[in-house]
Amino acid sequence: MRALFAGIEAGHNGAPVISCPYPSGDLCRSAWIRGYAKGGPESGSSQPSDRSPSSQ
Repeated sequence: MRALFAGIEAGHNGAPVISCPYPSGDLCRSAWIRGYAKGGPESGSSQPSDRSPSSQ
């Protein structure tokens, strides 16, 4: 759980995904990346979609 919440916080803060502190193959790395994806700026609904009808 700690890795997941750390990833969410990193995503909210705009840290690069390469800042994950866990090595490849560690289950905590997977949890951190899931948290990062959940907490990242693209996960919020306040951002306009790139696929809006006006951009096509």
